[in-house]
Formats: sequence, structure tokens, C-alpha cells
Amino acid sequence: MTEIWKMTLGQLTAGYASGALSPVDAAKAAFERIEKVNPAINAIFAPMPERALEAAVASEKRWRDGAALGPLDGVPMTIKDSVAMKGTPYVRGCAANLGNPLSTSDSPPVARIQEAGGVILAKTTMPDFGMFAAGVSSAHGTTRNPFNLAYNTGGSSSGGAASLAAGIGALTIGTDMAGSVRMPAAMCGLAGMKPTQGRVPHLPPSAVRSAGPLARNVKDMATFLTVLSGEDLRDFGSIPPEQRRYEDADPAQLKGMEIGLCLDAGFGCETEPEIREAILRVAREVEAAGAVIVPVDRLIEFDPSEALNKLFFLRSRLEYNAMPAEKRSLMLPYALQACEAAGEISAIDYASALEELEKAKAQMYRHFGRLQYMLTPASPVHGFPADDVGADTKSALRHTNFMSLVNQTGQPGAVVNCGMTAQNLPIGVQVIGRRFDDWGVVQLLAALETMLGATPDIAEPN
Repeated sequence: MTEIWKMTLGQLTAGYASGALSPVDAAKAAFERIEKVNPAINAIFAPMPERALEAAVASEKRWRDGAALGPLDGVPMTIKDSVAMKGTPYVRGCAANLGNPLSTSDSPPVARIQEAGGVILAKTTMPDFGMFAAGVSSAHGTTRNPFNLAYNTGGSSSGGAASLAAGIGALTIGTDMAGSVRMPAAMCGLAGMKPTQGRVPHLPPSAVRSAGPLARNVKDMATFLTVLSGEDLRDFGSIPPEQRRYEDADPAQLKGMEIGLCLDAGFGCETEPEIREAILRVAREVEAAGAVIVPVDRLIEFDPSEALNKLFFLRSRLEYNAMPAEKRSLMLPYALQACEAAGEISAIDYASALEELEKAKAQMYRHFGRLQYMLTPASPVHGFPADDVGADTKSALRHTNFMSLVNQTGQPGAVVNCGMTAQNLPIGVQVIGRRFDDWGVVQLLAALETMLGATPDIAEPN
């Protein structure tokens, strides 16, 4: 039989239903896996074995009594440091927050997981305030890519992606404001999704940040999305759930479908030849299946990087302002410098940045008048050193260029693995859809997964 820690969500629940497997066995196997691989990858923060085993025991009884709460009941998983859970630390990757009071309430994602009987093993690492798409943090240190420990995981849901890729739990949840679910999912060989803004409620409410699921295959990711979706009055931007289960979405029938292909974001890092060729291979497969590939020269016609940086770093400046002055030096140097520089941004500068981003959003969304979906690289680069804040250490968000505008427009975006680089690093392809068409994005992602057959095995970091 497959080792428990390697099992998919469906394999686990089938075992629970038949009595061949117990949620307690799965939780214990997950903690054994943490002990084995976390010293190498440094992805787990705040493990909670007692709480997890208590939840697993309760799940075991429900399965035995024929009263399981659904497809997540008893499934081991992790949550990002920035996803609040009552009685656990909420550090957001920053050493200045170590020792702060524990969370006093559950965020909407945690509430949905617990209502569904999910077994939360631990929280996972992230960079300071989620300010950059990398696995470095003043609170947690460096999180490493389990496929090649010399390389970065991407971020900011760095620990969740690394732990899942290394076989810790069957699911994890991250948050995404500029690609923070999709980037590490792509760099760690996973399926990950930023749904339509509001599809998954989260706190504090935001017009651009969304919580989203990561899994080792599309069906498990879709099952998790179903559980996480739905209105929560604490998030005023949350939207009503679709009256269907995303895991029931069959792979899309591609014949006759017009799908855009964009290899140039128009700003940020250039797409490396190895990544370009991998995405072109995907496009050729899609075209061979009957779709019409529509070339898109670039996502937008100008560089909004400065405006995006002002938006991101001003948000972090608020957290900087709230912390005691004597603790600010504990921040990661890049984060500290960015927050200090943000203090010089005037109200007029901020208003101008917002206006520039409105123009960028309009240019981005214009493609979807004709196109229903678009394929892009997830990351334009194959990877970068584990200790770096980004592919460009002077501008840490440059490699998020294919992802960040999807947050601004509120569209769904998702990634799935499409191959490996010469350095044994996963390559991800991104699917972007129209707002509210999360179902269609899941269908297309499932079709790509089936067609490409490229999902990597669980990594054995060494």
C-alpha cells in the first residue's frame, strides 16, 4: 500500500471510509514526515501535534459512525503564518512580531477547514509581511526548495508550498496579493489557485489579496476550493458560492476554444529561454487537442512596477508604524528599507499610483473581450538562490510580472506543473480566466494536467 504521507486526499478518505486507514494514522505519519524533512527545508512554523491528534481522533469516530463531515474530514494539512487560527502565533514572517499575543479568533479559511473536519498540523513560514515572492524571513530564516535545496521556493506562501512538495500533509492554504499562492506552487511543482476576488473570504478584507488552495494535483486543489468558498460576513468583499463542487469539473474540451498565449508581460523580468520553450510546448499540446492559440504580444503596454511597489510597501509601512520603534531593526533588511522608503511617499504619489494601476487593469482585462482564457509562464525565471529576496535582489517583485495584475483585476489565476528545468526545478504554466469563471479555470487546469502528465513525484530533500 502507498505510504500514508504520500496519499492524495481521495486516497486518504477512501481509506477512512473503508476502515483500512485512520485519520489518526495519517496525522501521526505527517508528523513523522515533518521530523524527517523539515530540518532540510525549514517550512514548518508552530507545529500543533496535540490539537491535530485531538481533531484526528474526533474525525476517526465520525468516519466509524458513518457521519463524516465531507471530503476534508480527517485530512492532514497546513496553514500559512498569516492565516489566523485561535490560540496560535500570528507572526507574518517578521521577527519583530515574535512573542506577540496569540490569535484570539479563527480566520474564515480556518473556520471552513474546521467545520469540514480538516486536521491542521502546523503553520508554515513566509517572508516579512509577505512583502516579496521568496522564502526568506527575519522570523523563520530561509525556506528551501525541496527539489533543489540551493534554490528558492518563491513566496510568499513559501513554507506551505515547500512542505506540501516534500510530503507534509495533503493540502495547504496560502494567501496571494501578487502571486503569493501561484508563484510557490509553480516553483514547487504543485497546483495552486488565486480564485476570483471574494470567492474565498479572508481577513482583513482586501480588494487585491485572496486566500487560495494548494495541492499536489488539480482535483485535490478543487476539492479544497469548494470547502473554502462562500460568503462570510466578516469579509464584506466575499461573494456567494457557486452551487456546484469544483472537484466535479471535468477536464475542458479544448476543440474550438480560443486561448491566448502571452510570453511577454511587458514589464519585469524577461522570460528565460528554458521557460519560454516549456510554455510553447504546452501551447503546442493545447493546439494539437483542437484549441485555437491566439498570440498576445504582451499583457500591458507600459511598466506599472513603481505603482505596484508603492501599493505593496505602503501596506507594509502600516505594520511597520504599528510596531515598537526599537523592534524595527529586527526586520529583514530589504523589508526594513522598503518600509522606510514608503514613508516618503506623499498622498499625491499614492493617488497617482492608484490611477496608473487603473490604467494597467484596463489594459490587462481588454484581452478578455475576445479570449476566455490565457496561458502565460507562472514565473519568467527558472529559479534563484534560496537566500535571495527575488530574482532581482534590488527589485524583489520583478519576477511576479505575469501574476500581479491578476490580483488587481480580481480575475482567477491558477498554475499547474508543465515540466522540470535542467536544475531539477519545476516549471509552472499559468491559466488566467475571466472574473467569476473559477469553474472554467479549474476545467482548463485539469485538462492541462491530464494532457501534460508532468506532475512531479514528492520531493526527497537532501
